[in-house]
Amino acid sequence: MLGLLVSSAFGEEVKEEKVKKAEELPEVVVTATRVETPVEFAPASVNVVTKERIEFKAPKTIDEALNDIPGVFVRRGKGLMDTLSSITLRGIPEQKRTLILMDGVVLNNPYTGNVKMAGYYPEDLERVEVVKGPFSSLYGGYAMGGVVQFITKMPEKREFTLKTGYGSSWKRGEAMDDLRRVYISYGDKLWNKLSIFLSYGRHDTNGYPTDFNVQTIKPPAGITGYKETYTREGK
Repeated sequence: MLGLLVSSAFGEEVKEEKVKKAEELPEVVVTATRVETPVEFAPASVNVVTKERIEFKAPKTIDEALNDIPGVFVRRGKGLMDTLSSITLRGIPEQKRTLILMDGVVLNNPYTGNVKMAGYYPEDLERVEVVKGPFSSLYGGYAMGGVVQFITKMPEKREFTLKTGYGSSWKRGEAMDDLRRVYISYGDKLWNKLSIFLSYGRHDTNGYPTDFNVQTIKPPAGITGYKETYTREGK
């Protein structure tokens, strides 16, 4: 009876171990070698921003999904509504030194190297892969500093998403006025290797304040002379 119990317990332990091994799939990237490669075998420094991480951070733009990756610098000169964004890696200046891809398609402007981020939405992304270091041998001259690839989602089942939002600031000048946002998407898997995904998004805002008025305070002590003391506003 004792031998039967030991054998049964050993069998359950082996079964649980097999289940655990089946669930632990290696994370695979494609940007470092242009073919599917496990992260631990990639011949470069690779960072992956997963779909779950993107949903947790809730970035307003796709480039904001990269903000917490070491060695990645994201700059927008005019805030959220700026059409051009600059993404550089490891301090190598100029956007034309970092290649930006969307599902393998180059987004860099062929003349300036700039990238228009305004037409893409974080909800469309499955993950983001960042490969640091010179990769011109695989991707050409733009990849001197590295490669950033945004990979969009392909649904495994029918799904529908609708998001709306509104934001403003308590104090004028600290943020954009009356930011309004709407996003809608639909996806479905038609056949074994064929999926469709459609999305639409829109941002509206009154922009940042364009005026900057400063009220000057009167000097605490009077100035002697034949003229009265005036502020800069003539009071």
